[in-house]
Amino acid sequence: MPVVAVTGPRQSGKTTLCRATFPDHAYVSLEPLDTREFAASDPRGFLSAYPGPVVLHEVAWG
Repeated sequence: MPVVAVTGPRQSGKTTLCRATFPDHAYVSLEPLDTREFAASDPRGFLSAYPGPVVLHEVAWG
């Protein structure tokens, strides 16, 4: 699966860039606790809920 990571300082336009570049992709924020818990507890189920290209926002590393 191809993956693109966009990193940078806060408030630098990362989300705006992704949403403008990939307007037809689903957009999912992992900021809400229930969404983040779903992704952590059942990653396959979470990813299957978004079968097409998806922009995942607020992914925490580590």
